[in-house]
Amino acid sequence: VEEPFGGTGISGRLKVGPLLGTAARMSTWPLRQVQTAIRDEVLMPAETDGGAAAAAGTVAVDGLPDLDTPTRVHDLVIAFYREIVFDPVLAPVFEDAEVDWSLHIPHLIDYWCKILLGATTGYVGNTTRSHRALHQVVPIDATHCERWFTLWVTSIDTRWAGPTADHAKRHAEAIMAGLAKHVFDVPWPTA
Repeated sequence: VEEPFGGTGISGRLKVGPLLGTAARMSTWPLRQVQTAIRDEVLMPAETDGGAAAAAGTVAVDGLPDLDTPTRVHDLVIAFYREIVFDPVLAPVFEDAEVDWSLHIPHLIDYWCKILLGATTGYVGNTTRSHRALHQVVPIDATHCERWFTLWVTSIDTRWAGPTADHAKRHAEAIMAGLAKHVFDVPWPTA
């Protein structure tokens, strides 16, 4: 079953299994139920189409593709949040913040498509404002910053390599450094 996230963005489609249902309904699920759905692989990356989507992009270092198509950006965001919902440091942050996954994930897919691919539609938002609001609900410290960045880099390095993948890591590092200093008021990176 394939269901669109909706909206005007280029976030593409998220393949969901029959147990998951609609993305909107998933947003009302407690974190543990989302974790179970992800663990049971009913939430799947878009490139599970037998590789047809991978053919559209380029292959870079060591046979790994670059992060240069909307489908690959989609898969990165999905892979990253798969890690977050099971992470003992970050999962509680998202649970306490009551993140609406049906909005958050496609919003970030659109954000990263804008940053990495120059997409001109889809993403509308203010990173500083949204993270300032998060910090008021759940105080973010240097451990959270470091873990977020580590999971992001690992999510990239396990599946992608090349100039766009490198840009995704550099941009994430710049974002986290700015948020840590100006919003969370914590030292980052930690030594």
